[in-house]
Amino acid sequence: MKQQILLLALSVLFSRQAFPQSGIFNPFIEIEYEYDDSGNRTIREMKTIILSPPENEELPILRDQLETDSLQNCTVKLSPNPTPGQLSIVIEDYVVESPISLIVADRNGVILQQHQLVSNTYNLDLSTYPPSWYIVAFVQGEIRREFKIIKY
Repeated sequence: MKQQILLLALSVLFSRQAFPQSGIFNPFIEIEYEYDDSGNRTIREMKTIILSPPENEELPILRDQLETDSLQNCTVKLSPNPTPGQLSIVIEDYVVESPISLIVADRNGVILQQHQLVSNTYNLDLSTYPPSWYIVAFVQGEIRREFKIIKY
């Protein structure tokens, strides 16, 4: 009786069909095994599961993301985020009479750079800083807008 249960368990466990396992630590990996009649593993395949978006829906942009927000009468756009170091800033409908201050701080709140913007475009260089996330803040009068920028 014990021998029959053991044989049944082994035949189910080591069948000739692929034995799929989803990755425990990575749900997007599927591992399949095939065994011969003696129970020796003959094939081990790792398959990446590709998730496709629904028909009329776009995938989210993970790189070169455009960040936007508005100050008093203008719109601030930053790209790319995440960035290797060079960050492009465009301020639409910017009137020079109402100055905008640009402040760059690290994750601990330490101010690394401070600039007074005099035009509607600015290139911010973060290449000298280590990979991390930074806060880029724009201050116009009493309004303050902050962006979280990731540098890799």
